[in-house]
Amino acid sequence: MIWWIMQIGSDWINYILIGMMLIFVIFFTLTSQSQKNKRMIVENPPIKTELICLGCGLKEIRDFKEGDYVGKVTDEKCRRCGNSLKINLIYSIETKKKRRKLFV
Repeated sequence: MIWWIMQIGSDWINYILIGMMLIFVIFFTLTSQSQKNKRMIVENPPIKTELICLGCGLKEIRDFKEGDYVGKVTDEKCRRCGNSLKINLIYSIETKKKRRKLFV
């Protein structure tokens, strides 16, 4: 049907159709870009460090600090006996993802 309308030779119909196609392409290009940006958001999980006392074996957990590695003896002191603490574990806490409902 569109081919038949274009054969009539009405210039204004051709301009309307071309304009509608351009609006359609621009609209879907912009909406697809916004959907990609929403999917690209990445959240870093919280990272924890487990410290163990070299004297009494007390375990403490704190937030990860730059430069931490397993086996490092830190400058921190034990709350119970005052000995040095050694890094025993470094791990992240997995958070649950929120699921979007498709149908409300």
